[in-house]
Amino acid sequence: MRALTFAAAGALAAVGLASPASATQIYVSGMSLANGYEFATFQRNPDEPAGPWTGGTEYTGQQDLTANYGDTNHAPYFNVFAWCVDVFHDIYIGGDSIVYNLTPLTVSNAGEIAKVAAWGDRQLASGPNPLISAAVQAEIWDLEYNMEIVPGSDPTLEAEVASINSLLPSLPSATGSMLSGNFAGGGSIAQTLYTVPEPASLALLGSGVLATALIRRRRRPQPAGQS
Repeated sequence: MRALTFAAAGALAAVGLASPASATQIYVSGMSLANGYEFATFQRNPDEPAGPWTGGTEYTGQQDLTANYGDTNHAPYFNVFAWCVDVFHDIYIGGDSIVYNLTPLTVSNAGEIAKVAAWGDRQLASGPNPLISAAVQAEIWDLEYNMEIVPGSDPTLEAEVASINSLLPSLPSATGSMLSGNFAGGGSIAQTLYTVPEPASLALLGSGVLATALIRRRRRPQPAGQS
């Protein structure tokens, strides 16, 4: 993941809706590492085929994106908790002209990544935990890019990653989506996996308001001769 530059751009993240929302468009206006992170050094796992990423020392942990459905000057805002699935592109912050779209997750081992990301979200729901935050991100990169933490560089983090990996077969299935956007010239700038249902919750709230309005309308007294 590229180094974070909070004023302009940040490394790409991954997040997830309870159900896919491929037509959803959002704008990103801020980012933080609110749930904790670690700097970790990665290398190719010698026991697995080489992937496209050669490794390095990275910010490793869940990202917290501030977003909305209009642009950076329009409320309401919601939070998207994100895990990186693209170490090659950036999320650009505060660009009203950059629209991010949700599409199905298509990275390597997408199903397993979604399960791990959803598990990580559940663990962090009660508050920040830098070790779990970093370990979940490290496990996602291992699943996608066949990368491991350099042996001996961070034994505690390595042990936590191994623990998550052992849990993987028993984790429930989850659905993920990518967040992708384009510059005016058409260049891809981001893709992301959603696992926290803030945008879906807003949509659900809107559906509830609409349903209530329809129920109230049906209960209105009807003029004589109408059913």
